Amino acid sequence: MNTQTPRQRLAMIRSAARSFRTTTYEVSATCNLKCEGCLFFSGEHAWQHSERTDPEAWRTFFRNEARRGVSYGFLAGAEPSLAIERLRAAWEYLPAGMAVTNGTRRIPDDIGFRLHVSLWGSEETSTLTRGADVTGKALRNYAGDPRAVFVYTINACNLHEVLPMARACADHGVPMTFNYYSPTETYRRELQGDRTARTDWFRFSSAEDNLTLSPVDYCRARDVIEAAIALLPETVIYSLAYDDWVTGATPYDLDGDGIARDCASRSDGMHRTFFVDQSESDLKCSNPTFDCRDCRTYASGMTSHIRLEHQNLRRQAGKGWTDAFDCWNRIFVGNQWARLDAWLNTDGAAGRPVDSVLAERMSGRPSRR
Repeated sequence: MNTQTPRQRLAMIRSAARSFRTTTYEVSATCNLKCEGCLFFSGEHAWQHSERTDPEAWRTFFRNEARRGVSYGFLAGAEPSLAIERLRAAWEYLPAGMAVTNGTRRIPDDIGFRLHVSLWGSEETSTLTRGADVTGKALRNYAGDPRAVFVYTINACNLHEVLPMARACADHGVPMTFNYYSPTETYRRELQGDRTARTDWFRFSSAEDNLTLSPVDYCRARDVIEAAIALLPETVIYSLAYDDWVTGATPYDLDGDGIARDCASRSDGMHRTFFVDQSESDLKCSNPTFDCRDCRTYASGMTSHIRLEHQNLRRQAGKGWTDAFDCWNRIFVGNQWARLDAWLNTDGAAGRPVDSVLAERMSGRPSRR
């Protein structure tokens, strides 16, 4: 039972939120699916960086990142489950994070990051939009896994399958949240008839029939999301306040070049992005293939939203932010809090294997508190 007063809980959450230093890492440049309008393979940068394959080089890289003070890693790329030793190296040194995966290959249990398993609909819809029937396999691979959250990417082709997929997640003992499909700039150009780009990830879309969501689709999506929450409140993790924000005309504050000033994934010193060759990105953000006006991606969006709510604290009682942070915590952190707390509050933890830090804490050695 939570015995904290609202003021105590707000203070605890604010302290925890200030501890986060986030970075995005592309750990794989290969994938075993061909998702229509793929984010990763839409950008030229996907072809400009060669993967570093030496496991020891990745251990050194993540050790140095921990020394830099990174406390939370977004592990992405094409398909991270094809780069297990790189995930393992990240888990050795980073205290918390999440890895995105299509679920076709189970990530071993010794890698404890939150796992965001992408879900695009039923077997038939998955075959159409991703090039293979992977839904059932992903659900079987991660059934009952406490690390897993299934992320249902809503697009114009799968709105009608939200409730069946929520039931499937409930049946397999895994939570589900939502992401809105965002068209990349390449996808937009291809819809307009520019077929000069690579086409492995543009197989069936046309100007008349594609994945892009319209304002009417967002309204329909809200209805089915609310129905899913009402039907399966223990399975569906999602903030309707966030939904109000992210489905607005333009959620972000754009500068004169149309780039979001307030995006949590922007390359601004607070957040960095590294490619598969371990070089740092000088592009605008972790998702440079999107026009910021169209971007509704959940990882950037939910993190940006809690920052915005935090800025509003002086004008509000704080409940909006604590609710938003609670939702973000359940989706992105889960059971990593104890590990993160040990790392943050043990002298000399940065750059050392996190398991060693935990062992010290268990032995009763002094901490920073």
